[in-house]
Amino acid sequence: MTLRKLVFIPCLLAFYIILTTPMACRAQAATSGNVAKKNEAVTGPFRAGNVQGLSATFRTIHRRIRNALVEIRAIGITKTVRKIITTTTRELPHHAAPKSTVKTKTVTTVVTTTNVGSGVICSTRGYIVTNDHVVFNAKTISVILADRRTYPARLIGADPEADIAVLKITAPFLTSARFGHSSMLHVGQWVLDFGAPFQLAQSMTQGIISALHRRNNHVTSAQDPQIKLLSHEDFIQVDSPSDPGSSGGPLVNLRGHVVGINESIKSGGGGSFSGVGFAIPAREVVYVLHQIIKTGRVKHGHLGIGVTEKTIVTESAGKKLMTTGLYVKAISAHSAAARTGLKIGDLIVAINGKRVYRVAQLRNRVAFSAPGTLLNLTVCRKNKRVIIQVRTGARDEGRITNSP
Repeated sequence: MTLRKLVFIPCLLAFYIILTTPMACRAQAATSGNVAKKNEAVTGPFRAGNVQGLSATFRTIHRRIRNALVEIRAIGITKTVRKIITTTTRELPHHAAPKSTVKTKTVTTVVTTTNVGSGVICSTRGYIVTNDHVVFNAKTISVILADRRTYPARLIGADPEADIAVLKITAPFLTSARFGHSSMLHVGQWVLDFGAPFQLAQSMTQGIISALHRRNNHVTSAQDPQIKLLSHEDFIQVDSPSDPGSSGGPLVNLRGHVVGINESIKSGGGGSFSGVGFAIPAREVVYVLHQIIKTGRVKHGHLGIGVTEKTIVTESAGKKLMTTGLYVKAISAHSAAARTGLKIGDLIVAINGKRVYRVAQLRNRVAFSAPGTLLNLTVCRKNKRVIIQVRTGARDEGRITNSP
């Protein structure tokens, strides 16, 4: 067979296929490239499919968390005792001096107050986490479940410095929530806020994480002066709407895990939400929870050092560098730090390999480590970095006021 015939036969077959292919099929093939481009144009994060998927995620998380939500009503009784002194003057005849009689009466006033908050069931055995300021000085505590069953609650323990309290109820068929890792949170991450604002139980709002590691001086609450007693602060700032009654409710990520407990709001007046809310990180909540369930009280770690934030100039490979850390200005005698090689003048830059440059970071990391925990402190000393191992002591051991 000649070369000309070998070329002619495939061309003839191709021409036959074109003639026998329906026009609609050719039109579909011709427009397939444009369809693909249109699909590519709507694959961004704001297409309708993504919004519907996000809404479905919200609904799924609500179904998962709602049965673990509780409404808490704490009733407190305050007695006020005051004395009322009355003086009676009686005129006597024959120009005698008037006679006065003084009577003292004791009046006792009993005032009943009801504090309403939220909480989350953290164990099917009936353990519930809420804020300490919700149940502070309460005589009786009742818990209302999602199905409106009501049970009396017993206060197992509380940590006023962290504003965490643990309650316990005896009830069947309980659903518990799961805690996540608050150390993996990022600014801009979507979160869901659960609670009972204004006694509107089973409420859910959404927002984002606005900031991390907020200090106590960012938190103000005219209604709850107990919050001002907090000494450990590492708050999560969120913009999800939260109002009175939401305190103690869970802050949940899009995996359905509790990453914080609502603690307070920044109020412009009247106690209403103004766009800034604060939550206690799950890491601190879980530490307090386990300690209270195990022993009924909380033991915080302590080093016994006084530090201040400072930036110094260091040299490395002939280059000058600006290093920020925590300058050790005092070490208490008989403290955990005094038994190590830590010295006054050291600059602490990391703890267990994680960078620290604020006093609150070191204080919280140490406080929420059980006494006896081994910590590796990275310090700058004479242009050299040294790792010093120290075991945390107990809080009352060689304490410097408001120090790690």
